[in-house]
Amino acid sequence: MQIVTMFYKHKEGGFNKRLYRMIEALAKQGHEVHYLSCESFPIDCQGVYFHPISVPGWKKKNVIFWFLFFLIAPFEAYRVCKRVHVDRIAVFGAWYAAFMWVPRLVLGIRIILFLRADSTVLYQTENRSVLARWTNYVLDFLGLYLANEIWVNIGLIKSNIIKRYHISPNKIKLIYNNIDEFESILESKQSQKREEFGINKDEFTIATSGIFYKRKNIDILIRAFAKAFPSGGAQLILIGDDLDQGSERHNLEELALSLGINKSVLFTGWRKDSKDLISICDLYVLPTLHEGFPNSLLDALSVDCPCLGSRISELEEILYYDELLFSPEHPDELAKKMVEFASNAQYRVKVRNLSKERANIFLFDWDKAVVDAVSHPID
Repeated sequence: MQIVTMFYKHKEGGFNKRLYRMIEALAKQGHEVHYLSCESFPIDCQGVYFHPISVPGWKKKNVIFWFLFFLIAPFEAYRVCKRVHVDRIAVFGAWYAAFMWVPRLVLGIRIILFLRADSTVLYQTENRSVLARWTNYVLDFLGLYLANEIWVNIGLIKSNIIKRYHISPNKIKLIYNNIDEFESILESKQSQKREEFGINKDEFTIATSGIFYKRKNIDILIRAFAKAFPSGGAQLILIGDDLDQGSERHNLEELALSLGINKSVLFTGWRKDSKDLISICDLYVLPTLHEGFPNSLLDALSVDCPCLGSRISELEEILYYDELLFSPEHPDELAKKMVEFASNAQYRVKVRNLSKERANIFLFDWDKAVVDAVSHPID
């Protein structure tokens, strides 16, 4: 089967990791995958082909870029689809389904749409302009209606788009993000990582990871950490960085300095060994204000790291238990749970056992599920 997908550029983070996994999984099953983008992806896999989209000023990612992309991309997609006789379109995000309107309507190629988050809620959380919200709503609407099947990664998204866009429930199916396997990191490797970052063997350590967007709410984690450990004796590891020349990392560094805990907060930048780093930590905390289904949380669960997450609908569906959740709006509840986790062995065991119970739900073959979703016959 010839399959085409589209995304405007390579980005760090879980979204692109899952997109690349889908591409590679399809190619490994003998399908040819053609992707359209302004730059090539870091994929080295037989059966994957790059088709550049030439858009002036694409690195700036501003309003002009997206306007030009909307004008150019549908016809580039049509050209590629017609030339290589594409059988199926598979895209991450409703915008990209909308950008496929020419091959969908002219060539009749069916679209499989994977939704990774609710962009309407995301735009509200980030307080985007009225124009940005309206544009997003229109493109989402077009993409959702052009798609023949919609696969969401969490039930909340399905409920939201049914209510908001009156999409038929029969059109929407669910594939959670997954844990491939539980990983046991060697104690010698953990010791090596602690030595690399100057962390004492018995020092209580907390981690979080991901792109440093404002909506990731890492400032609340830093404030809670300062309340919980004002005199030191603990280490906070922030794995990740800004994206597209952002300034959130600088803001977080300044916050840690102003709270007098900068020596206890470690900024690692982007790391390919993020799971190894998480495995040396006693606790993983995800304080986000909005998510789809965070791969970073799954990484922590997969190395048997106890987890706490913000009390938002998406994480409630994943972590479920109140013991694993906290308010993302104020640092006090999180600070209290971190102190209890550090000082109360019984509570620590309970959080670990509940985290492991939730992790088991997401232990399945995601690659096979996605390949089946893309390649199965559609009426």
